[in-house]
Order: sequence, then C-alpha cells, then structure tokens
Amino acid sequence: MIPLLEATDGVQCSVHPPSSFIRTHRQRLLPSWQSEPQSVVIILQRCAVSLAHCTAQTDHQKDVLRDRFFHIGNDIRHHIHGIHHEVELFDPKSGYPVISSPGSLHLDDVAVACHMLHYAVSTQGTCTYLLHPQWRDAVYPSTLISDAPIEKVREVLSALVLPSEYAEAPPIRRNLQFCYSREAIAPALKTV
Repeated sequence: MIPLLEATDGVQCSVHPPSSFIRTHRQRLLPSWQSEPQSVVIILQRCAVSLAHCTAQTDHQKDVLRDRFFHIGNDIRHHIHGIHHEVELFDPKSGYPVISSPGSLHLDDVAVACHMLHYAVSTQGTCTYLLHPQWRDAVYPSTLISDAPIEKVREVLSALVLPSEYAEAPPIRRNLQFCYSREAIAPALKTV
C-alpha cells in the first residue's frame, strides 16, 4: 500500500518514482529541462461535490481546487528549489507545465493517479475521473515532477506546514502523493 500523507482531511499527497512513460517522454513533457525527473508528487484534494457530472457547480469547484493546487504547489516548488533541484507543476486544466516551456505532450493527472496509486477511474461522456477509495468521485488530482530524489522530496513535504489559507482547518503537517495525468499516461498504460 502506498503511504498517503494527509495535510487536512481534504488533502493527500504521495511521492513516486517517474513512470516509464514520464521517463520516455520527458523531452515532450518538459523540453527545457536538462535533468531527468527522479520523483513525481501526486496531490489529491477532496471536492465538495462529485466530479462525475459536468455542471456549473463542478466547474466552479475545479477552479477553486486548481487555484489551491497552485498555492500549495508553489510552496513546494520554493522549498525544493531551496535544496537546489528543479520542480514543475502541471496545470490540471491543460496538462502543460506552469513554469517551464510547454512541450508537444500534456500530462493527464487522472491517468497519473490511476497508474501510480492503482485507483480506479470512470468515464461520463468525455470526462474521465478518478475514484478515490474513501472520497469516491469527489477528488481532484494534480501533479508535480522534480529532479530531486524521492527521499529529498519526502523530507521537504514532511517539513511543510499547510498554511491556513490553503484549508479551513488550522495549520497541520501534511503528507503529499504524486500522481500522473490521465491523458499523458493512457497511451503508455499498456507499456508500463
């Protein structure tokens, strides 16, 4: 079982080695990177609503959680840069890097989480969503990739305190999980 680190009852994180898909397609995902990815962080956020249906309410919830991911991810990025390593956040909406130049391939957070965490997925129309063991279809995955070794990333994540602006609960130590995006991994699931 993959250890999940919880920052609050609504945020879980984990750290994983890059999949063969990410290693093989690094140039197409992160063309400006000179170093090889060594760790992937999956951040799961609990949603206030099910993401199984596309509605104005789910779109709003996705926007709120996407913004929260950018705050959390930039905090993680700052600390990993502090130990002299690269880290990239992938926009959950587009699948492209937030800081680095985009490549010709995007990362699908649902596919990454499915592959790394062995969680099930479901499809409704054109939307594929993750099925969390406790939260079911009310989960929003996001991904970071770093050239820092897994142990260093875990140390950084264990030392971080989730500021109150990220959650409604008071600051709590958090544990992070890394995920790979659904669209990026789907073509390579057969080869992983």
